[in-house]
Amino acid sequence: MHLDEVSFVILSQESAEVKQIMHQLVNSRFQKQNQLNISIIPFLSSVCDGWLNLFELKNQYISLPKIENISLDKIIKATRVSYKLYSDRRHNKINNNLHVSGLERLDILKTDYNMLQKKWVEIFGQKDLGVFTINNIPYGNTSQLSIYLEKILNLKSSSSLYTLQKNSAHLLTSYSKYIGFFISSVVSLPYSELVDEKKRLSLDSSNLRHNDYFFYDEKRKNLLGGNLPTDTQLFLFNILCQNNFVNLVIPNVFLSSESLFYRSKLQVYLTSINCLSLILKKYSDTISKKQIQDIKYLITEKEKYFTFENKLRNNIFHYVIQDIPLTVFTNSNYYFQELVEYSVGIGFDRFISNIDNSFISINQVISGLIQYSINN
Repeated sequence: MHLDEVSFVILSQESAEVKQIMHQLVNSRFQKQNQLNISIIPFLSSVCDGWLNLFELKNQYISLPKIENISLDKIIKATRVSYKLYSDRRHNKINNNLHVSGLERLDILKTDYNMLQKKWVEIFGQKDLGVFTINNIPYGNTSQLSIYLEKILNLKSSSSLYTLQKNSAHLLTSYSKYIGFFISSVVSLPYSELVDEKKRLSLDSSNLRHNDYFFYDEKRKNLLGGNLPTDTQLFLFNILCQNNFVNLVIPNVFLSSESLFYRSKLQVYLTSINCLSLILKKYSDTISKKQIQDIKYLITEKEKYFTFENKLRNNIFHYVIQDIPLTVFTNSNYYFQELVEYSVGIGFDRFISNIDNSFISINQVISGLIQYSINN
């Protein structure tokens, strides 16, 4: 056995989890389903990107369909979990894109209004940011769609709110469909036997909410009232939403508790710490001493496990395992757990418990920085 075989097993197992999730979405069709679809996109894309990298390493060419004349592989790579929203090197570009797309959405909201409605907006304003919650906890928002589908979603081409909603729904459906086809084509026996094609989501859809807020309208702004720049707060809010989606929605709604769930958890954990590190560097004169201390403590905790030497970060974000002795892997059902245990030097359950404790502090720090509470 070689490390590439271990990598293949883990990738196949997580692909079966993706296939299971997609079956659950199909089997549980309900009015608010797109809210979940938006938030799950980057995590499903991450697995698909793993396969694209594997095919590339093996010099295997695959023909993929196009959406809006853009090849599916380019869209997948653009929406994988570590892209844009998660890269500290792209922070300024992200903020600018968030701001521009937000203002474009705001303009589109007003295009179909008659004179009376426009007068109403002039007097009372127009809510411009939608937030998706489950049991009052935010797990997504409308700005994320334009981030994840930036390659194919052109806001400027939408002449009205109806057109934007129609185009967004169409593109989201098309992308989800092609991901489904792609995953189905790569999941082979015995991994396909892990999928229960009749399984549904564990969800009472009445617990889902979509509330609109004033965000770009500075006079009436009623969401994210911290001292950091407006777009930086939205950047942080997106991180908070992803943390909640992974830690609450994936295990409790999709009932996922295997390596895809844990990989996603560790990905958003690392993303959160990198994001807070950036905030510390750029805005230490804006945030409180307590927030500075909390961020420094979280960074120190992260560095206990993710060191330059153990390469765990690379093995979390990529599916080609490197720098791990082959003798570490003894049970194919727990290859991912064994990889992590070897890298951090403690038991997997204890390590995940420590990460979960850090998430509590991470979310508290972010909520404090952006002045967000579930009572908003």
